[in-house]
Amino acid sequence: MWAVVSDPNRLCNIDCLVRDASLSGCKIVSSLVADLPDEVRVQILGLPTAIQGRIVWRDARMAGVRFVWDAPKDLDRRGDRRVTTQFPVAVSDRDRRRTVRGLIGDASASGCRIELDQLALLPDEIWLRVEGLTGEIRGRIVWRKGREAGVRLLWSADSRLAGRHRGRR
Repeated sequence: MWAVVSDPNRLCNIDCLVRDASLSGCKIVSSLVADLPDEVRVQILGLPTAIQGRIVWRDARMAGVRFVWDAPKDLDRRGDRRVTTQFPVAVSDRDRRRTVRGLIGDASASGCRIELDQLALLPDEIWLRVEGLTGEIRGRIVWRKGREAGVRLLWSADSRLAGRHRGRR
């Protein structure tokens, strides 16, 4: 997939190929990665919001970007900083028999707020798949209000690799 990668002030914009995208980061490919600063914004084509990131390694034509999910700490009582998003998401029950589509309204490393029209159809134990990114993340709904829910993300080796090893239990 393609993205426009820029510095935080958007003074430098580079078209890049994106590889291995996940909620934690991606690889970007371009002959111009050396021109990018360490702090970047990644606008993946098809996603409505740019993602803040930090280049953690680079070579002549490729760089690794770790996504930074944060907002000012005084805006949230939780330990992790959140960023407002509008990412399309598919949320499934534990057995992946029922899937409901919606949006991630905000996200942090430890959780997110999801907005779903059919929230009542889902149990508390869920899987999240963000459109445009690879893999799934296991989560637990910790509160519900109308069509919104708070989800605690249950990061583990199993959930990070679920998309690659589906059906190999």
